[in-house]
Amino acid sequence: PQGSAPAPTPRVSARQGSASGPAAGAPSPAAPSAVATGTARLTVIPWGQVYVDGKLRGVSPPLKQLTLPEGRHEIEFRNGDAVARRSVTVRAGRSVSVEHRF
Repeated sequence: PQGSAPAPTPRVSARQGSASGPAAGAPSPAAPSAVATGTARLTVIPWGQVYVDGKLRGVSPPLKQLTLPEGRHEIEFRNGDAVARRSVTVRAGRSVSVEHRF
């Protein structure tokens, strides 16, 4: 029983240490969440990996939409060696359709 108690204690301590760092940085993420967002609706046939501004966001399908900050974004679809790129402008509270057929 005593051996079980110390095990959770280090995990809690590690999480508390990690939480202290983000707690100080919490105001920074609050600012980006205040940024207006819109939606990119995706249609990729038969399928493709979806990258937004260079970061992998998932595979479509099943991924059908993304919530993105307002502004211009580069969307890239990859299916094997085939690559397709699209530039989209996302407007607050609106959706934009992005389609590609490989």
